[in-house]
Amino acid sequence: MTSPASLAEGGFVRMPRAWLQLAISPQAKTLLLAFCGFADAKGESWHSYEELGRLLNRSKSSISAYVAELREHGLIDCIRQTYGNGYNYRLRVVVSGWQEMCSRWSAMAAGSGKPSEPKAERSVRDAERKDPKGPKNKIHKNNTVKEWSPELEAEWRQHRPSDSDPVGVWHGTARTGLLQHVIAEAENMQVCLWDEAQARQQATAALGAFSARHGLAPEPEARLATAALLASHARSAEALAAAIAALDAIWQPHWKKLPLPRQLVNTVAAPAAAAMPGPADLKRIGRFRNRAWIAKQQLRKQSVQGHVPAGTGPVAEGQAA
Repeated sequence: MTSPASLAEGGFVRMPRAWLQLAISPQAKTLLLAFCGFADAKGESWHSYEELGRLLNRSKSSISAYVAELREHGLIDCIRQTYGNGYNYRLRVVVSGWQEMCSRWSAMAAGSGKPSEPKAERSVRDAERKDPKGPKNKIHKNNTVKEWSPELEAEWRQHRPSDSDPVGVWHGTARTGLLQHVIAEAENMQVCLWDEAQARQQATAALGAFSARHGLAPEPEARLATAALLASHARSAEALAAAIAALDAIWQPHWKKLPLPRQLVNTVAAPAAAAMPGPADLKRIGRFRNRAWIAKQQLRKQSVQGHVPAGTGPVAEGQAA
């Protein structure tokens, strides 16, 4: 008999506990567990139908049906890879919401050990959100990255005096550390505001868990439409959590269908908007996303020219390679 220590050395699989209660077939649930075990940091994995069939001891056609079942419930997204003759040979599978879940698990592990109080996801009280002096939703930064300071802002302005200038306007050669810091600043802000694709993926996963909790089995078209509408209002983790909490609060046990569009908007619009970053933060996010794109272009130019400034200050205009 294999010892527990030997089993432990083989690693373990993480999966949200709520997914154990999903209203899907046992085989699809086992396949979902496998995808969670295979997933990389982005939730991606690559396997052929044959490999998955051997894992579950099922035929290729059965695996295809289980994959379709998981997709219909918004638990995975996948792209079929085919040979030139049209035959499938592998799948690119992405577990929905995997990056967000991993970040929360990491925060829980680094915190006090209490799942309800992860340090990296500080909740914002209603009293703070509704402060008449202005929104207090803050951008949560990675503490390993130096705060953007007035000195860094002044250094950036030496090369690009105005953010409203055309993207091609640039003066001198910037310090590499400055360009890298701008990129890091923009990446830190990504965690508080999703793009459209991320918002839909997260909303689909959240609706799947919501449906499982309340014993719903929505049609794929209805689920996708509801997820798209939810994503249009909830573009951040806090906003999505607030929207789902609002739905949970008003839900009645005898309801068996997802809310109609008007009902959904009336329920989630206000709490989701209150949990979104404030106007000032949204403006700052957009500004640093544009700056990051420009910084990457400058780094690419420096790499091509073979000139990477190593000093602590900006290089004077006219010294560019």
